[in-house]
Amino acid sequence: MFAIIVSLVARTKLQPPDFEPQHLEPAIAFFLSGSGLLAGGLVAWTLTAWLVQRAEHPQHPLVWPGVGLGYAIIVPFLTGTLAPVSLVFINTTVGITETPDVMTGLADSVFLAPRVAFEYGALSLGPTALAAVMFVVGAWIIDRANAYPSIVVSRYGAYGVTAALSVAVVGFVSLAPAATIYRLG
Repeated sequence: MFAIIVSLVARTKLQPPDFEPQHLEPAIAFFLSGSGLLAGGLVAWTLTAWLVQRAEHPQHPLVWPGVGLGYAIIVPFLTGTLAPVSLVFINTTVGITETPDVMTGLADSVFLAPRVAFEYGALSLGPTALAAVMFVVGAWIIDRANAYPSIVVSRYGAYGVTAALSVAVVGFVSLAPAATIYRLG
């Protein structure tokens, strides 16, 4: 009987007015997104550097969805590994932890990282899949631009695509209603 109650409670989604999504404070958003930026950037750079190596011809279009799948699987767990470090800085910023305790918190985060990696990784597979779709599209366009015959496009195309996608994502997350972002994951 208890298992049925737990199952029903776990499936119940909180809807307004019980729960109203809100944008995070800028300092908290900075530290939380920093761990995701570091993890996503590290994985994207490693995967693309290993794959492309300044090829003169673009990769086969089906290669990029495979790389995106690897991205979608690896990034949430790496972000979860870095999340305890972010929480130490968030707790210091909001005043929960004193500045002298930062080193102790960082040492604790090393031991929390394996557990949090799996917890966070499992919870954020869906949102990271959305990021992986953008990664696949951007990587494919960049790959095509790098192999383009024009020197200007092949040299600066990657930077332009990266800047455009980054501005689009940051703009959407900053300006979209919190409820919309909540529904996306």
